Amino acid sequence: MDSIHILLSTDCNYIMPTSVTMKSVSIQNIKSEVIFHIIIDNGVKSKHKRQLEKVIAQTSNHKVVFHLVDSEYFSNFPQLRRGDAKSGYITQATYYRLVVTDILPENIHKVIYIDGDVINTDSLNSLWNLPLDNYAVGTVTDMAESKHDFSKLGYSPKEGYFNAGVLLINLDYWREHKLKEKFLYLIANEPERIVLHDQDVLNITLHDQKMNLPMRYNVQNGFLWKPEYNQFGERYKNYEDDLKQAICHPVLLHFTDNKKPWHVEDCNPYSYEFIKYYKQTQWKYKPLSHCNKSKLRYLGAKILRDIHVLGPAKTDERKYYTLEELQILKEQYKEQ
Repeated sequence: MDSIHILLSTDCNYIMPTSVTMKSVSIQNIKSEVIFHIIIDNGVKSKHKRQLEKVIAQTSNHKVVFHLVDSEYFSNFPQLRRGDAKSGYITQATYYRLVVTDILPENIHKVIYIDGDVINTDSLNSLWNLPLDNYAVGTVTDMAESKHDFSKLGYSPKEGYFNAGVLLINLDYWREHKLKEKFLYLIANEPERIVLHDQDVLNITLHDQKMNLPMRYNVQNGFLWKPEYNQFGERYKNYEDDLKQAICHPVLLHFTDNKKPWHVEDCNPYSYEFIKYYKQTQWKYKPLSHCNKSKLRYLGAKILRDIHVLGPAKTDERKYYTLEELQILKEQYKEQ
């Protein structure tokens, strides 16, 4: 049986979530040979590598291969802003998957790319074995598809917009069609079209070269919102049946909100899946953190709410199905 090749990318700040992602993949694919290819830069030190390796150390048919990318790889592209998501910027590490054909050897023909905020809940064999002939990539539509500016993207809304957090990548196709060069040309020459960073680059370039995957392979937060809050627009009816299967039987849960399952403020009903694997890593005794990284700011706001100077903290809890409602949906799905 061929090995399943999993591609991840991390910097030193995302070691814990990436480790939990790896643990979930390892457990759900315990009988398969799995190779984790992890793209890192110089900020990832030896101790971080050891932490990532430790997660799968007890599984002999799973291994980790690190691929070091020079942090200056994109230094010739001043359009790419540096910083973090909180300040409205994003680090260059997110662009590294665009050059994956420079990173992975040519004897690897395809790879499953997974973001570090994804949890695997079932075997990946069904995804891995999907034929990708004549397609660059297998993708799942984005939870906020109707909110994207297709005039800026430069193609028809009928072709949709995919989320880049999970990708089944046809590496042979990328090499043959020199897609890396097309990605870099777009970044260098048409940066005004790029809002959501590498995700926009991929959609602009591959919107007509993608295979649509079942939604269960990338169940984003918005998929778990009640219908009245969905952001699919007029295409909601087209997705309704696939969406029901996805939320009842997810394979890959993608925590796309800025409130992650390792934050106490998270409202996603499937966050317990993250906790299940988190408790099987070396971080199991570390308490969950707050979304607001400033403890003083958090405590100050809490005090002001306690004395009713500030109103309740904003939450999306009302948008989500509860676990009880999800169970009802699952029972209805079984009966169909």
